[in-house]
Amino acid sequence: MKLSAGQIIAGRYEIDSSLGAGGMAVVYRAFDTKLERYISLKVLREELAEDADFVERFPVEAMAAAGLSHPNIVSIYDYGQDGDIYYIVLEYIDGANLKDIINHYAPFDNDATLGMAIQIADGLAAAHRAGIIHRDIKPHNILVDNNSNAKVADFGIARVARKSTITAGESMGSAHYFSPEQARGGYVDHKSDIYSLGIVMYEMATGKLPFDGDNVVAVALQQINEPMPDILEINPNISESVARIIYKATEKSPTRRYRDIDEMADDLKHALTDSSGNFVQAITDVNLTQTIGQEERAEIRRLQTPPKNQNPTQDEYEPEDEYSNEYDDYDGYDYEDDNIQRELTPEEKKANRLAVLAGVGLGLIFTVIILLLSRSIFQRLRTPRLSPPNVIGMTYEEAVDAANAARLTVTRLEPVFHNDIPEGYIISQTPTHDYAGMAPGNAIQIVISLGPSPYTMPDVVGMYIEDVREFLADFPVEILEIEREDEAELGTVFFQDPDDGTSIGEGTVIILYVSIGQGEPAQVAVPNLTGSTLEAALELLSEAGLLPGIVLREESITFAAGLIFGQNPSPGEIVDRESLVGFTISTGSVIPTPAPPTPTPEPDEDEPDGDTYPYENGDEDHYDTDEPQDPAYPYDPDYPEQAYPDDPPPVTTRTLNIPLWDVPEDTDYVIVRITRHQQGQEVQIAFHAPVFVAQFPMGMQVEGSGMAVFRVYAIEDGAEQFIAAHEINFDD
Repeated sequence: MKLSAGQIIAGRYEIDSSLGAGGMAVVYRAFDTKLERYISLKVLREELAEDADFVERFPVEAMAAAGLSHPNIVSIYDYGQDGDIYYIVLEYIDGANLKDIINHYAPFDNDATLGMAIQIADGLAAAHRAGIIHRDIKPHNILVDNNSNAKVADFGIARVARKSTITAGESMGSAHYFSPEQARGGYVDHKSDIYSLGIVMYEMATGKLPFDGDNVVAVALQQINEPMPDILEINPNISESVARIIYKATEKSPTRRYRDIDEMADDLKHALTDSSGNFVQAITDVNLTQTIGQEERAEIRRLQTPPKNQNPTQDEYEPEDEYSNEYDDYDGYDYEDDNIQRELTPEEKKANRLAVLAGVGLGLIFTVIILLLSRSIFQRLRTPRLSPPNVIGMTYEEAVDAANAARLTVTRLEPVFHNDIPEGYIISQTPTHDYAGMAPGNAIQIVISLGPSPYTMPDVVGMYIEDVREFLADFPVEILEIEREDEAELGTVFFQDPDDGTSIGEGTVIILYVSIGQGEPAQVAVPNLTGSTLEAALELLSEAGLLPGIVLREESITFAAGLIFGQNPSPGEIVDRESLVGFTISTGSVIPTPAPPTPTPEPDEDEPDGDTYPYENGDEDHYDTDEPQDPAYPYDPDYPEQAYPDDPPPVTTRTLNIPLWDVPEDTDYVIVRITRHQQGQEVQIAFHAPVFVAQFPMGMQVEGSGMAVFRVYAIEDGAEQFIAAHEINFDD
């Protein structure tokens, strides 16, 4: 049964529109009439609602993710049943899934690939710490909001790692992204999620899937047997660091991948400042590709000790079975040793029989444990836990007492204005009192009223937009103007949201539809947004009759924070009116231009030697005349070093040493800026990027000719501190 707009589910969720559909469920955008917010409502398909197994499986996503609270995981609010409708209530993400972004923007550059991968890894780390394995990481299950925040979604086939990680004869997940062990139907743990994230990174970096085929079986066989394609051959602009991280994450053998997702996240963050990839440590295990003979197998089973195969010959290696030893104990396959050419001794035969009996016994015990644990999971789904008290209308203190009596706690969210509930009283709670799934110690999230808002939305329909801007200038709101063809007078507002008389407060977004008359052309040219702020870009798009699309935020050393430096479609391209235009906003700091330095007198004879000049007083302006000046800037025209012949001098490479200074504790990284000063040239930015504190002191290779001075600054919390100055003669 397809739900229609306006339909109310469970007495509170009003269907707005359909967001998409999957194999098990249909997802709708709905409005929570109690908490007055939009949510995503995931509804089990009608044809599956009659299947008892699917009905029991459906809440697994809610149970798996309900206890997770992380900014990179989609929040689960509730789940329940309304007649024959089974549903899960999730956080609504206003944006797009990563697959759509990849299709539109890939291949990504280094920073975009790393920025997205770090967020996904952080979300997975929270799940893994809670003992939950996702098992279906793919771009379709990564939601990205309009501020480029990534959130892991869809724990529909997730498993609690301590409960059951054997796929019971089926390969769950999506063939293009699941791991070789999933393709085999074998043992699945957190390293399968690491592998899938590596495939997602490959797709972001190249715009392609590493393995593809006509059907699922063909893709699965490639996942098991085929090596990863050469990333740098497809996209040579990707750094060696990113390529090595992807290769390590997608090793066929789980033991050669990252130990855990936290280790992978550390390398991802390191790659932001080190493109060499030297820090990515490959894991080697010479025993993984050795063929173990029958004699060794019997000895292993008898003594239960690790294999000690000595000096295998070249013929003992079987490429097609390279990873068989690793999966032999997990996936149910029996990999025979084709190299045995002799009869077994009676002792070996006896040892084999004992090993078989022991294996069968252990298998039966393991099966019983899995059945008991599975029964425990389903029993947990059927057995209600604690229900929170109804604290709406209480004060915070009263809510704490009521929650403690129910063995629960209370967490306060951001307070809001409310016209009907007095200041200091609770407006809403999550979960509601009719939810029966909380564990002792869980928190009830509450929103407390600030009382009536001092602002009320006026009626601006019919007013000129210039007058409306001036009229609303003192309101603590954001205004979004959308231009549309309408019979209303050109430049006037013909629709507003919210309606007049509605209480508004800080952060309220007011949407105004402004008439551009009628009979406008069907196609328009895309304006150039480069260098514009977000507000200016929205105005340019509105004037052109276009709509803002996906907005990305990335670092840039050439564009100040808040300025746009990329867009799609390109400037001047002819598109249909109301087409979407995506753009990228810089998150970098504004790089100030240093003031001209004061000429330095000849140094005294008792002045210390050396080419490093630490700035002793970090609180003073680094352009103060008391600061040690660059010893060779400005340059004396009479210096013999500057008397170059007609032919330019050769370019040489030198090492610039950056010392460790007094960095505040608990600081992971700082922004380092290095300027280059040379006669007859403008001041250049030689380096501007984040650097991990653990890397200091560090050396940096610089190229040039003649005499140059490099000045090193650190930018912490928006404040710039002078660190050192280095004089380098490239002609020495």
